[in-house]
Amino acid sequence: MGWWLKARLKARLKSSDSESINRLIVNFDQIGKTVKSKIPAVLYDYLVEVSLSSGIQVVSFSDGKVLEEVRRLLLQQPGTPEVIVAVIDTGCDIEHPDLKDNLWINSGEIPGNGIDDDNNTYIDDVNGYSFAGNCPNNFPRDGCGPLPDPQDDRSHGSHCAGIVGAVRNGFGISGIAPRVKVMCLKVTPSDGAFYTGLIIEALDYAYRMGAHVVSCSFGPSEANMNPQPWELEGMVAERNLYRAALEPLVKKNMLIVAAAGNERTNLDDLDRYNTTYQPCFMAREFPDNMLCVAATDEKDAIFSETVLNTPVGTNYGTKYVDIGAPGARIVSTVPQLPENKRVRWDEKSGSSMATPLVSGIGALVLSVLGTGSGNYFQARGRWAWNGLLIGIAGKRLGWLLLADPPKAGTLQPVSTGRRVNAANAVRQALSVLSGVAAIIPDASFVHSSQSVLVTGFNETYYAGDYGITERNDWDQLPVRGVSTRINTTASAADLSVLVGQVALNLSAVNLLKSAGGWYNFEMRYRNPVEAINIQMAEPTDQAAGASKFRLSHIETFYVSTPVPPKDYYWAPKIALSSTWQVLTRPVDTTTVGPASILESALQLDGQFNFSSVVPDINFTMPSALRATLYPGAVVAAADVPKALVGVAHTRLAAPDKPMRFKLTCSYCSMAVNGLRILDVYDSSGNAAATTQLSGCVAFGNASGTHDILVRFAAVDSTAAPLALGWLPCDANPAAEAVSLSTHVMNNLFWKPSSGVAGYVPGLQCDVWPSSNRVGPAIYKFRLPAALLQTPRALARNLTGPPGSRSMYEALFRTNCSAAAEDKSPGQGVQVLPVGLNGNYAYVGAQTVLRKQAAGPSQPPSSPNVTQLNDHYQLLTVEWRGLGAATALVGIVNAAATNISLNLDMNNTLLPIPVVAARTAATISFDYSAVAVDPTTIPSPPYPSPTAANGASAAGGVNASAGGPGVANRRQRRLQQVERELDVALGTSAWSLRQVDIGSPGLAIQVYNPAPTAPYDAIEYLSKLVLNNIAGPQTRESAPVVMKDDGLSGALQGKPPASVFTDGPKPKPSGRAPQAPPPKIEWRARYVRAAGFLYPPQRAAVLSRWVVKVVEQTNQSTSVTFGDVTIRNAIEFPSTTVRETSVPVWLPPGYVPMVVMARSSRTDAAAAYDISLIDAAGEQTKMSKSRLFKHY
Repeated sequence: MGWWLKARLKARLKSSDSESINRLIVNFDQIGKTVKSKIPAVLYDYLVEVSLSSGIQVVSFSDGKVLEEVRRLLLQQPGTPEVIVAVIDTGCDIEHPDLKDNLWINSGEIPGNGIDDDNNTYIDDVNGYSFAGNCPNNFPRDGCGPLPDPQDDRSHGSHCAGIVGAVRNGFGISGIAPRVKVMCLKVTPSDGAFYTGLIIEALDYAYRMGAHVVSCSFGPSEANMNPQPWELEGMVAERNLYRAALEPLVKKNMLIVAAAGNERTNLDDLDRYNTTYQPCFMAREFPDNMLCVAATDEKDAIFSETVLNTPVGTNYGTKYVDIGAPGARIVSTVPQLPENKRVRWDEKSGSSMATPLVSGIGALVLSVLGTGSGNYFQARGRWAWNGLLIGIAGKRLGWLLLADPPKAGTLQPVSTGRRVNAANAVRQALSVLSGVAAIIPDASFVHSSQSVLVTGFNETYYAGDYGITERNDWDQLPVRGVSTRINTTASAADLSVLVGQVALNLSAVNLLKSAGGWYNFEMRYRNPVEAINIQMAEPTDQAAGASKFRLSHIETFYVSTPVPPKDYYWAPKIALSSTWQVLTRPVDTTTVGPASILESALQLDGQFNFSSVVPDINFTMPSALRATLYPGAVVAAADVPKALVGVAHTRLAAPDKPMRFKLTCSYCSMAVNGLRILDVYDSSGNAAATTQLSGCVAFGNASGTHDILVRFAAVDSTAAPLALGWLPCDANPAAEAVSLSTHVMNNLFWKPSSGVAGYVPGLQCDVWPSSNRVGPAIYKFRLPAALLQTPRALARNLTGPPGSRSMYEALFRTNCSAAAEDKSPGQGVQVLPVGLNGNYAYVGAQTVLRKQAAGPSQPPSSPNVTQLNDHYQLLTVEWRGLGAATALVGIVNAAATNISLNLDMNNTLLPIPVVAARTAATISFDYSAVAVDPTTIPSPPYPSPTAANGASAAGGVNASAGGPGVANRRQRRLQQVERELDVALGTSAWSLRQVDIGSPGLAIQVYNPAPTAPYDAIEYLSKLVLNNIAGPQTRESAPVVMKDDGLSGALQGKPPASVFTDGPKPKPSGRAPQAPPPKIEWRARYVRAAGFLYPPQRAAVLSRWVVKVVEQTNQSTSVTFGDVTIRNAIEFPSTTVRETSVPVWLPPGYVPMVVMARSSRTDAAAAYDISLIDAAGEQTKMSKSRLFKHY
C-alpha cells in the first residue's frame, strides 16, 4: 500500500453514556490524527481534545450542538455518496470486493431487461458503459459494438477506480474518497487502445448522467517531437473536438483531471514542434475546471526510475502541467487476470495513478462544499482549485528528473511547483464552508536562519504568460486571528492572493485563523496594471456597535534572505576602513532607465572601466559624483562618460537594533546580502532625483559583516546625485540621515597611515592540502621579504615526483594576497596557468579572473583606471588544484617570462591586527516632531545580536533612553560600545577579552610526530616547518612553562624522547631475562608558542620595528603575527647559526603571535633568540613580561 493511502479515518464515533456530559470518543486508524485537523478552525475554542497513545481522541465540548456538528463533519469527510467520479479508462472489475459496493448505480435503469429504461440511448447502463465493446470498430455487427457491461479486461481502469473510491471494509485497500461513487466508463476495446471518438462519447455520458468529477488517465502513445504534416492537421482537429466536448462540462462546473503522461518529457518543449498532448493540454484552455497532473515519488520528487535499463518517469512542464501527486508504486484494485497472476491487488506507477488520486481529493472537497446546499457542482468559484488543491499543496517538488540542480529563483517543473495535500484540501474546504480559514504556518521558513529581515514586500516580474510563482515574501500575523481585504479593480482572472496557503476571496473580507508564527504571503498578478490595496485588522478591533472591521494598512509583512554575506576568506579579518568601492562604465544615454539597475544588468564581478575608492556615498550636489569618480588629474575630460551605470560596494557591521536606509538618486537600488530592499527612481520617467526610505532592516545574529551593494545609473553624469544614510527605526522619518561610515567596516581597502593595523611588506601565501580549503592553512609563507631563507624544498622538491605522497596526493589549494598600492591607471590582471589547475584573481571586492581547469571561465575584467585616493586595495591570486608535483613558488619580484604572477612587491603591504581599546563614536538623531508614534513603527521580530550571544558578531550601537515617554524624547544618543567585533576601525578576529594580562608568557605546547607522519617521513616535507600539523599521527606532550627570558633563551625542560630497544638479552641461569638499556633518539619535534606580544610604544600612531631572529642549530623557526608570516622558517634542520631581520610597523597594542619551531636539539625542547629593534637601533628582548597568554 502506498504511504499516502494509509491516512484513513474509521467512522467509529461514540458519545458519552451520560447525556449531561458532552463528550466524543473518536478512534482513528492512524496515530497522530486529531479531530481538530478535520474541522473548521472556528470550532476550536468550543472543545478540548486529549490524544491517547492508542490513537483514540477524547474530545469534550462546551455545547451539545457543537458536538453534533463535529460528529456530522467527521462522518462525512470520507466523501459522500452523492458525489460521483467518472473514471474514463479500461473499465472496472464489477465484482471486486473493494469496488462493488462503491460503484455508481443508474437508478433509472433496470438491470438486464434489454431496454433503455431511462431513455438516455444506452441499454442496461447500470454502473456505466462500455462504449467500445470488444472490437476497435464498435459498429454493432459480428459480435462488435458497445456493451452495457464495463468489465475491465486490462486492469488499468480498475486500478484507477480503486485509488478514487475503494470501499473501506477492513481488508484490501481504501480509496482516497471511500464513500463517493465511481462511474465506470470503458473506452478501450480488446486491443487496449484509447480512441478519441469513444473518449468524447464517454465525456458526454459523464456530463449527462450527473458525474461531478471526471478522471482521465490516458494520453498519446508518445510525445511527438517529429510530426508529419498530416499529424499536425490531426492534432488541430483533436484539440477542437476536445474543446467542444469539454465546454458543456465546464459550464456545468464539473472538475476534469488529466494525466501528464509517462515519457519523462518536458511537455513545454512540444511548443517548438507545434504538437499537442491531449487531453492534458486542454487544462490550459479551461484552467478553472481542469488540471493536468504529474506523478511524484515518496520524497515528493518528480517520479522517475529505471526499469530493465530503460529510464521511465512522468512528464512535466511549467506551462502545461499544473500539479504533482503521488504516483510511485501505488497498490490498488485489479481484476483477476492471467497476466496479473490472478491477484486482486497490484502495484503500478505513473501519472495514471496520480490522476485518480487528485480526482478523489477533488471529490472529498466537493463533498464538503456541497454540504447543506446539496450542490456538488462547484469546481469553479471563490474557492477555485488553485486555492484548494494547488495553493494549499504540500512540499515543493524536487528536481530529481533534471540533470542539473535548479538555480535560485527558477521555477519548479510544474506550474504550481507543488504536490497535492489531501488533508489541507479538506481543511480549507471546511474553512470555506465556515467562513473562517485556518492559515498554515510555513515550517520550512526558519527566521533565525535569515541573514536579513526587512519590513515590506518584494516584487518580482517575469516575462511570459504566467503569474508570480516564487515564494519570496513572508508574513507574520497576530496569534488570535486577522481579517483581510483586498481592494483592487484588477481582474479576478489575473490576480491570486494567498496567505498561509489559503487563497483569499478578492471581493469580500476574509477571516483568517492564525496560530502565530510565519506565513507565506504570495500574490500572483498576470499583466499587472491596477493598484492593489491590502488592508488588515484583528477581528476584535471593531467600533462599538459596528458591523465592519477597522481595516487598515498593518505593516506585518517582511522580506528576507537566508543567504549569508559573501565569504571573502582571503581577506584579512580586520576592519581596515570605512570606504566604498565604486565601479562604473559608460553606456548609451538612450538605454538608461529602471531596467539599468536590475541585478541581471549590474553584477559586482562584471566589466567596468573605472574603479574608485570613496569615503562615503554622500554626493548631494549634482556634479559631486562625477568630480569624485573622474578627477581631472587622472581622467581626461574627453574620457568622462556622459551617461553611466555602476555599483558601489562596502561591508556593514550591523547595529544591535534594526535600522532604516534613506537613498537618494535618479535611478538606483540597494541590496543587502543580495536581498533587494530599495528601488529608487522617478516613476514619471523624467529621471528626477528621488528619495526613498527602506523598511526596517534587522540583521542575523551570526552573519558577521554584511555586504551592501548600491546599483545606480545616470542619464547625465553632471547631474547625478547619489546619497545614502541611515536612521534608527523609531527616529523621525523626516530627519536627516546619518552617514553609514560609522558602521562600515571594510576589510578590502586600507590606508596604512591610519594606524588601524600594523603592516609588513610582501605577499602572504597560504597552502591547503585540499581543493576545498578546509580548516587552517597547513603551510604559510611570505614573499619576497624573507625569500632568501625560504626552504629550497618549497621551490625545488615540489617540482619533482616524490617517492611517497600519501597525505599529499590530494590537490593543493593556494592563495597569495596583499594590499597593493596603485599609483597609475590600472592594467588588466593576467595570471599564467600552472599545470592543469584553476586560477582566480580578486581585486578589492571583485573577482576579476576565473580560469577554471574544467567548466566555464571568466576572462580578465579588472577596471582600466583605478583611483585609490591613498588607499591600498586587496589583491589575491588563488591556484586551485595544484598537484603535489607542481612548483608553488611561481611568484617573483622581478620581470620574467615564465612566471605565474609578475608583481612589484615593493608596493604591497600586509596588514597586521593589533588589539587595543578603540574609541567609540557618538551619534545623535532627531526624535522631535515624530510623524507617528515610534512605538507603532514595526520592527522585525529578530533577536538582537547582543541579546542572543552576549556579544555582536559584527558590531553595532546601543540605544540609551532620553526620557520616560515619547513626548519628552526630543533627542537620544546612540553610543557605540566595545565588544568582540565592534564597529570601531581596527577591530579584528582578536580582541582585548582574549588577552590574559594576568598570565605573562606564551602558551607552549610540544608535539612529537610519529615516525610515519607524512610531514616527518616524506623527504621534501620534512624540510619545511608547517603551520598546521593536526592529525592522528601527532602526539601532544605536556605543556612547557616559559621562563622569564621568554623568546630569548632555551625552553625549560628536556625534549620528548622516542624510546626503542635492541631486544632481550640472553637469559642468565635462574634469573628472568632483562631488557637492554634503551637507546634514546631525539627526534624532530614541533614546538608551538602562542599568545600576544606587547611591544614598547615608540610613536603615537605607528612605530617601526625590526623583528630579528637568530636561528639556532638543529632548529628552524617561523614567526606569525595574526595571519601574516613575519619570518619564514629556514630549511630544516639548520646546520649553522643564521640571522634574519624583517621590518614591521605596529600601532600601540597587543599583537597576536604564534612562533612555530621545528627542533631536534638534545639540550632543550627548543631555543629562541628573537628581539625587536627600534628606529634608533635599541634592541628589546621578547622577555616573558612582554608576552601574554590567550584566554
